Amino acid sequence: MNFAGIEFQSYLWLAYLTKGTDVLEDATRQRFGSRADRICRLARENLEEPLRADALAAWEDAKEVARVRNAILHNPVCYWWTGDETGPPGQVTIIDMRGDRRLIRLPDVNGAVNRSAHIAQRLDELLNDVKTWLDRTVTLVR
Repeated sequence: MNFAGIEFQSYLWLAYLTKGTDVLEDATRQRFGSRADRICRLARENLEEPLRADALAAWEDAKEVARVRNAILHNPVCYWWTGDETGPPGQVTIIDMRGDRRLIRLPDVNGAVNRSAHIAQRLDELLNDVKTWLDRTVTLVR
């Protein structure tokens, strides 16, 4: 599962919401969840509606996909055949050992991959809106 697009967006959002890049050195030492929480706090403090609500919803979606991603990366993959043991396995499942011991099936993994790509794209679109809003706000303040 490629989570890099969302990870990269977290650094861009922090740079724009703090109006500088000095925050990035500290951000590289933080886990994604801490960065996402900080972005949500900055969005609540600095953005106006409806941009604030859109940003918060997108980052909550990103945090949910991060939980699925972590379950995929840090748990055993089990597969078995339901008949002839040639060809691809009949079932592929990930057992979430840390969480509620639920089974994460291959269709769920595929859905998370698609959601991850969609969320990264949505965050990029929203960041463009944030940039436009910040530029307009800064211009009005001057």
